[in-house]
Amino acid sequence: MITGPELGCRVLFHEYLGAAYRFNAHCNVIAQIAHSSHANLCDGPNDGMTRAGLQIGCKF
Repeated sequence: MITGPELGCRVLFHEYLGAAYRFNAHCNVIAQIAHSSHANLCDGPNDGMTRAGLQIGCKF
């Protein structure tokens, strides 16, 4: 059985960072990372969740 992270609290902090670069009028790239956790403000587990992504865009 697959289970998700144990966050331990209903209130979570969410940090996000993203950056983009446009190569020209037709192509760009975007990088992003996000993290959620309760920052040890609640009792219980604090596994947290982190995700990262890269997007490439081109107009034709």
